Amino acid sequence: MRVPLSWLAEYAALGEPLPEPGDVARRLTAAGLEVETFEQAGCDISGVIVAEVTQIEELTGLRKPIRYCQVSTGTGEPRNVICGAVNFTEGDRVPFAQPGAVLPGGFEIGAKKAYGRMSEGMICSAAELAIGEDHSGILVLPPDAPLGADFVAYAGLADHVFDIAVTPDRGYALSIRGVARELATAYGVAYTDPADTGLPGDVDTVSPEVYPASIDDPTACDRFVLREVHGFDPDAPTPLWMRVRLARCGMRSVSLAVDITNYLMLELGQPLHAFDRTRLTGPIVVRRARPGERLETLDHVVRDLDPDDILITDSSGPISMAGTMGGLATEISETSRDLVIEAAHFSAPGTARMSRRHRLFSEASYRFERGVDRELPLRASAKAVSLLAALGGASVVPGCTHASAEVPAVTIAMADDYPDRVAGQPYGHDTVVRRLRDVGCEVTGPGAGTLTVIPAAGSGPPRRPRRGGHPAGGVREHPGPEPAGPRRARAHRPAADPQAGRPVAGRGRVRRGAEPAVRLRRRLRPAAAAGRRRAADGAPAGEPAHRRRAAAAHYAAAGAAAGARPQRRARVRRRRAVRDGDGVPPAPRLAGDRPDPAGGPGADGRGAGLAGSGPAGPAAAAGRGAGRRS
Repeated sequence: MRVPLSWLAEYAALGEPLPEPGDVARRLTAAGLEVETFEQAGCDISGVIVAEVTQIEELTGLRKPIRYCQVSTGTGEPRNVICGAVNFTEGDRVPFAQPGAVLPGGFEIGAKKAYGRMSEGMICSAAELAIGEDHSGILVLPPDAPLGADFVAYAGLADHVFDIAVTPDRGYALSIRGVARELATAYGVAYTDPADTGLPGDVDTVSPEVYPASIDDPTACDRFVLREVHGFDPDAPTPLWMRVRLARCGMRSVSLAVDITNYLMLELGQPLHAFDRTRLTGPIVVRRARPGERLETLDHVVRDLDPDDILITDSSGPISMAGTMGGLATEISETSRDLVIEAAHFSAPGTARMSRRHRLFSEASYRFERGVDRELPLRASAKAVSLLAALGGASVVPGCTHASAEVPAVTIAMADDYPDRVAGQPYGHDTVVRRLRDVGCEVTGPGAGTLTVIPAAGSGPPRRPRRGGHPAGGVREHPGPEPAGPRRARAHRPAADPQAGRPVAGRGRVRRGAEPAVRLRRRLRPAAAAGRRRAADGAPAGEPAHRRRAAAAHYAAAGAAAGARPQRRARVRRRRAVRDGDGVPPAPRLAGDRPDPAGGPGADGRGAGLAGSGPAGPAAAAGRGAGRRS
């Protein structure tokens, strides 16, 4: 996740001047958001100013369009420039790199002769200023751009951008909103929630005038919101400040409508989708796929849908893979004027399974599978239509369509001194309450040493209950600290795939819980490798594959039940065997194992080591010779 410091400072009151980027990176990392890198952006640009095109001469007799332009900077003599773009006219204001200017990458601009004319500088495109990938034309500025102003300061290009590695359990940090909240807490400053700013007065109003929708499967989606705008101008440009922020976060500018949905997804963490209203037929229904259904997605791939897939449909059938990618039939185009904006809260596990099943990964699915705030769809969609009206001249249909399923609230009863006992450091009642509220929790009824905490709304998808787990609703009593005493030995968890731990040539390390973690030789003779694989499966060479897998699963379960680890001396012997060219040595027996009197899978001392191993004893020593290269 790439986040610019200037955008974070808009919601975390860091003050002026802003803190050093190194200190910001250190505090974010201490808060659990690991900053992998941070970089200066736009600081290597100099000598670019705002200029106005006063005269254009079309040069003829050339293989491509070439213009000889005269630009004015407001002071001094006009400059003459050779330019190959044709997307601007006389009177437009553009970024102009004077002779001596430096562009990203250290590219210096000078005066030179081209096409028989002297060119004194360069009119810049968005790609040349590193705020986009558009090489097709010049970056045309608004008519009120101050003539002669420094372009870097005018566009806000100078910034520090942090690249944050977000772990799967912190999906809220895939947004400016989440990172700014952590940063405000780290610095102990005020935080402004962007989800509470710029909202119209009818956020919660439901109107029958908006396009209808319903939820057929509440396990797939528990909140679905639609809003509608008419008369949108598809030619309206994306404002410069939005293009710069999208570029700093690693996104390209597409069109105003698409850019608004991407911008709000980055700011709030709520993915949005825009439909062309004229291409919709009948009410929208969120449901699972039916046998035989297909959908052509925006990447022009026709996909066969699985019954577990979550779909957005209308009377014509599937129109979008929910939370992953829209359908081609209802996408907005350069002529779309009536739009339907969709925001929803989809099942995190369902979205993750669907994106992996189709090998289709998007920015939306990346966020939905990590959990999105359930309260955001109403607010994000309201901000989207407000921006479409303000920037694109659209008229907003009042109200929204709001389909939802009942989700019981979860409350947690916690002793106010519990953090003190766990951390071994006194925090005090007031600090505990303040910290809980900092992360978005609602603390009610404090008193008598007990806090009633309502977690941040939609702070994540429903999880499998852990120790002291709770049902879907009601009050969960915090289990408190574990009693003092000897720690219980943890059993090895068996591998999900019994074959995952097979010693296959070329694999560096095998999975813990399936084979002892030893380095494997990359090159084994085919016959020897096959024989060792069969022996490791715990079944004779002639046994069918399914029986070998069953034997492997049996010994994996036995290893998990034993829960013991090999001694260091046994590990050293196995590593030496690999180093000396003895191939894959046998694993030691588990503690308590005995040879199978029938000479079955455990008789040679190899199969019993599939899921872990215990102290090496006489039985293990007897088995170490088996399988060595003769």
